[in-house]
Amino acid sequence: MATQKVLTSYEAAGVLDFDVDNAALDALAVGAVAWCKPETHASPCHPQIEIFFSIKTCTTAQTAAGFVEFYVLRGDDHASEIRTAAYLGTLSDHGVCTTAALVAQLRASVPTDHVFGTTVTADIVYTGRFIIDDPGPDWQLAIYNGMDHTFNATANQSAVHWRTVTPDIGAAA
Repeated sequence: MATQKVLTSYEAAGVLDFDVDNAALDALAVGAVAWCKPETHASPCHPQIEIFFSIKTCTTAQTAAGFVEFYVLRGDDHASEIRTAAYLGTLSDHGVCTTAALVAQLRASVPTDHVFGTTVTADIVYTGRFIIDDPGPDWQLAIYNGMDHTFNATANQSAVHWRTVTPDIGAAA
């Protein structure tokens, strides 16, 4: 019986566009959500996307531990059916929403794809990665600030990168 192994291929990483120089992530307000421009791909689509993030906290210590949530907005028309006035109050392809009711509705309507907790310590860079299965031909990433302080306001302190992942089963050598 032949042995098989997974031979995964990766594409070069790219930066998700959260506005010029990731301005939407700089000083992301408490309770706000920021979303990037759509990533649109022809079918057949890659089966997985790997997300790499680097989020820097404010220079002031939090009064309590918090969290940051990541949501994948999937669609077939630049995900515009997700970014309606009913969800984020705007049809812009990237931006920030601070309206509590709209942010709460988005968080209740779209499954969370990744969450990480934060400590009370100030000025920390949190890094990590996670896999998105079956992103489809049109997707965006939204990030929610569940800390009691803004993200670090210094330009380019927070960023999110991505790359496609294609697992392939092949015969062992």
